[in-house]
Amino acid sequence: MPYRRLAALLVLICGFAAAQEQPAGPDELFRRLDRNRDGKITRDEVPPERQALFDRLDTDGDGAVSIEEHRAFRRNQQQPAPDGQAPRRQQPPPEPDFANVAYGPHPRNVFDLWRPTANAAAGKPSPLLVFYHGGGFRSGDKSRISQTLLRQLRENGVAVAAANYRLTSTAPFPAPMHDAARALQFIRLHAAEYGIDPARIAATGGSAGAGISLWLAF
Repeated sequence: MPYRRLAALLVLICGFAAAQEQPAGPDELFRRLDRNRDGKITRDEVPPERQALFDRLDTDGDGAVSIEEHRAFRRNQQQPAPDGQAPRRQQPPPEPDFANVAYGPHPRNVFDLWRPTANAAAGKPSPLLVFYHGGGFRSGDKSRISQTLLRQLRENGVAVAAANYRLTSTAPFPAPMHDAARALQFIRLHAAEYGIDPARIAATGGSAGAGISLWLAF
């Protein structure tokens, strides 16, 4: 079946990095994760079992981890912070205007939605960007959305949504894709309530979220 072949291919892609031998040192680990050799690690370059660490390493919230951020994180793991304070970590995203909206029957069928900030034109429907988290379809959460991305979009008049979906531990592939489509359909159905222009919607994400976004586009 085509779905089974596609699922097997996605599992191979998402699990390849996880199968690699543990490197000898932190710089070597950085070089191995930096697959395109651009001097930074993006979320789609991080294997599923390390996704939870990505936001902790990305201290400036720009959606990428530099070698300096990687080394600083390693140092903080080895030494206590000055005055006994914990290392600085990215704070949770600001409170959404609509939180944990259910778009389906499963507990993970929920999304958050942020309207544009006050400087956006009032009373006009806003374009929307929907964020789908990564995690190899096996882990992850909508809270992984980049604060920098969220802030910049809202300040420029774009609404933002972040959606969870069923993981393959609960529902086999292509359930995550179908959930992502259902979330998008639900938002478009209630576009007037959210102040969204249903004709101007885009999607983004890393790793599995990137795959979902591409699937929706096609």
